[in-house]
Amino acid sequence: MGYNNNLYVSNPANLKLGKFSLTKWWRKYENPGKIGNYNLSVKVPAATFTKNKNMKLLKKLSIALVLILLATSGAAWFFLQSSSPNYDKDVDLAGLQADVTVRFDEYAIPHIYADNENDAYRAMGYLHAQERLWQMELIRRIAPGRLSEIFGEATLSTDRFFRMIGLAGYSTESVQHFKTELAPEIRENVLAYLDGINQFIDHGQTPLEFTIIGLEKTHFTPVDVYNITGYMAFSFAMAHKTEPILSHIAEKYGSGYLADLDVHVDSNSTVINSGVGANGLEGLSLQVQELMEGLPVSSFIGSNSWVLSANKTSTGQVILANDPHIGFAQPSVWYEAHLSTPTYEKYG
Repeated sequence: MGYNNNLYVSNPANLKLGKFSLTKWWRKYENPGKIGNYNLSVKVPAATFTKNKNMKLLKKLSIALVLILLATSGAAWFFLQSSSPNYDKDVDLAGLQADVTVRFDEYAIPHIYADNENDAYRAMGYLHAQERLWQMELIRRIAPGRLSEIFGEATLSTDRFFRMIGLAGYSTESVQHFKTELAPEIRENVLAYLDGINQFIDHGQTPLEFTIIGLEKTHFTPVDVYNITGYMAFSFAMAHKTEPILSHIAEKYGSGYLADLDVHVDSNSTVINSGVGANGLEGLSLQVQELMEGLPVSSFIGSNSWVLSANKTSTGQVILANDPHIGFAQPSVWYEAHLSTPTYEKYG
């Protein structure tokens, strides 16, 4: 028995174009049990094809977007991995007198074992640069007032201030002392440390920050050591923060008011009027505080710790009292490391 019926579909939302499934449409027939050979004539509104085309386009765009995101994420992951420190490799470090062994503990703190101090400091310089080169780059730029070469006007006032106080000039003078008067063994260890830094700069991975900004890596020299030390001393010092306020009180109310702060002025001292005025002195202290808070790296500042041996306490237990002043920073202000040689042991 043959049939020649026309099937009209007014809502083809579930219709599979190109390959039909008759079972979905059996309910449309008066006699579904008599199905034989049908000539299906499907009338689909023109808008349906436009809708299907848009859906296909949207699907293709979605797939393309997902592929782009996956490719970007993969490239970013590979780039970050390639610029991250490698804790399991052999490094050919020029200038070593013997092999150096470095073991990293669970906190990635390096424990450096060498036959002599010079080798230990050379390895230390390489590891320090591997972990903290960008931080080191920023710190060495503070004292000579060179942050604005990277950050523009945002750090211009900071650069002007540090150039005004002249730390870089003292660093240059100190290098002459370093070359001629410093103990030879100390000078050689400092130079070995700097050589380790520079070998990483020449042969190690480039930190992400340098790549993003397009900043060229340059070698570290003894003047950088003194610039960083000078900034450290300035950061530790309190006089530039407290003296303006104390002078403000003394000039406006008299030195007797300072006794409440347990600050006593020698009666034989000659008090020189600053000429700045009370408001100016107060503003100077606030300006220094704002400059320090606006630096791209954390201030060193001092922290104090006291440890009492168990044989000096009533409980028979060790007592540790800590007085931290340093604010949170990532990475930390300090780089923790352990150096060990047959004649030298240092952890700090």
